[in-house]
Amino acid sequence: MDLRSPFWGLLVGVLVESACSRSGSQGSAPLDPLRHLEHAEVAIYSYRLTGPFPDNAFAHFAIHETAAEQACSRYSGVGTDDDYWFLDIQLGDITPGVYSITTHDVVRTKIQAANVALLHRQKGAFVANYPATSGTITLVVGDANAAADRELDIDIRFPSNMARQVGCTGGQALGSAAASTSTTCTCEESDGSTFTCVPDVGFDYCCARNTGTLVPFTAHVSASACPSMCRVATGLPDYCMDVYQYPNESGSNSTGAECGTSRCEMSDWPQLVVTEVGADTSGLPIHVTAITSGTVQEAYYGGGCPNGIDVISCEYQFWRAPADQVITLQVAVGDQPPTVKDIPMREFNHCGNDLSYVHFSVQGQPPAAVIEDPVYISPCRMLP
Repeated sequence: MDLRSPFWGLLVGVLVESACSRSGSQGSAPLDPLRHLEHAEVAIYSYRLTGPFPDNAFAHFAIHETAAEQACSRYSGVGTDDDYWFLDIQLGDITPGVYSITTHDVVRTKIQAANVALLHRQKGAFVANYPATSGTITLVVGDANAAADRELDIDIRFPSNMARQVGCTGGQALGSAAASTSTTCTCEESDGSTFTCVPDVGFDYCCARNTGTLVPFTAHVSASACPSMCRVATGLPDYCMDVYQYPNESGSNSTGAECGTSRCEMSDWPQLVVTEVGADTSGLPIHVTAITSGTVQEAYYGGGCPNGIDVISCEYQFWRAPADQVITLQVAVGDQPPTVKDIPMREFNHCGNDLSYVHFSVQGQPPAAVIEDPVYISPCRMLP
């Protein structure tokens, strides 16, 4: 289970330290990385969007010891050698004001509360998660302009007797009444001993203790925009582009690849489009997934191509990070093992240039998917 909570949406403040010089990931003092973050002054931020901006926007802050450009680039792909700590602050809104710390999920409803956690990211995975349990985050400066700087006052507390969450078993159907009883997590103390706990509904961390000495952390930071951090809920692919006005005036998107200035090319196009062809008489359900950045990604299904462009059929859509040179496509028919095929990618961009377009058909008995070789097309250039 990924220790990074699913709250990738609120105003998040992240203080990051390089962990390369540290021996061991935890040691006897798990909160030691806080000391290295107290004087960090370089910060970046972005949003999670669950609907139109700004009513359905939550912001994401990242405060680093590294340069802002380096910190922002971490969100463009998963590094195999990354190893760093950061303080993640997620606010339940984007308006100026005081947000109280809570350990309950604040991303789904506008609320003057915040989730804060000291996180350790290593080789593309989150390997440690230490939430703050009290304090406040004050958004001092906020602006309707998505690219305007933001300022935060941070005054938070961590329990000194923190335990590391090392894994969870069971399924947690977020928002259901049974969620809190279907998942059990294992926590590891600094001496190596373990205990188990059950997360609250809508949250995936329960190893924090609310007793003992509290460790304070305070800071004041100013953060500039990092569009690469922008995240949207499934089915809303255009919102990041709309908020940050991609492509910019020079016609470049966030990776530097040249895009046109038409509405078609200003849309957030997927980098892999998969469509079924032929007559499928099996009557069995089809499950299409892809492995990107080492993670299985569910397809965005239905709704057609961005902005209603209909020169191709956008049945199953996948987005990737610039670092992903190959996407591993998996198509399963019914309960049969999936057909798997590696799909090479062309130069990364959001404007639909040279996207990988793949057809598959259902054949044989028992029925199985046959995946064709990709073709590389540019839908916007196909318009009359």
